[in-house]
Amino acid sequence: MFKAGDETYALFDGEVLKWDFEGYSAAKKENLPKTVDVLTPHSVVNIFRSGFRPEFHPSALSLIT
Repeated sequence: MFKAGDETYALFDGEVLKWDFEGYSAAKKENLPKTVDVLTPHSVVNIFRSGFRPEFHPSALSLIT
């Protein structure tokens, strides 16, 4: 998870998804700044690097083809 401006995003299978309390929606990578604030703790990022993949809400799954 990361924040750019006032918006929060997630990375899912190489795609960027916008997140809010209603769920996920499509986002365009090219509209994001080069620098963002990472919200996911380093310890969790390291778990992802080791191969762990979290489950996503169905609103995210419907956006990925």
